[in-house]
Amino acid sequence: MKEEKISVLLVEDDDMAARHLASIVENSGRYHLADVIECATMAEAYCLAGGIDLVLMDICAAMDASGIEAAVKIKKSMPAIRVVIVTSQLDADLVTRARAGQVDSFVYKLLPDEEILRAMDRTAAGEQVYPVERPNVRLGNIWSSEISWQHMNVLRELVGGQPDEAIAAKLHLSVYTVKQYIAELKAATGIQSRTRLAVQAQKLGIVTYGY
Repeated sequence: MKEEKISVLLVEDDDMAARHLASIVENSGRYHLADVIECATMAEAYCLAGGIDLVLMDICAAMDASGIEAAVKIKKSMPAIRVVIVTSQLDADLVTRARAGQVDSFVYKLLPDEEILRAMDRTAAGEQVYPVERPNVRLGNIWSSEISWQHMNVLRELVGGQPDEAIAAKLHLSVYTVKQYIAELKAATGIQSRTRLAVQAQKLGIVTYGY
């Protein structure tokens, strides 16, 4: 008897990434691409309609929807559906939130196709697949791994365009400490403009704000 293929819903708003991930699914021989949608907020309703076994979920989806939040909702309402976060965002906080929300797996888009497919296979078989460590990228003069979690938290709020006073209130720090952390980030990276620092950090996916 011919084995039935696993039905996959792909949530991805970047056309190039969507085509790439769709090709991984369709060329696997064991998965069926049910559909590709751009907005994460529609994923739960799509899954409720039935026929979906596994979801490949981007984090930064269309209409500024959070793929993490959508994935957690799917797992709460339909725990039998496997969900794999597939993202280019390197923010360690996203991994923590995905684990806390019982999302099955978390992989990076920059991985080779065979590793993404292997993660899908393991997830479909009931395993959890999470990165042992996040990719290391350069931010100015330093590697992302050299940035402490305290500085990361400040950098994340900086990416959101928050003033020092708002960052201090959000992170329960003094304004002086926030200014000190930003000054230390500028000195370490060699990027003296806070705007350029934020833009570069966001572009590299080192921190993700609002998702």
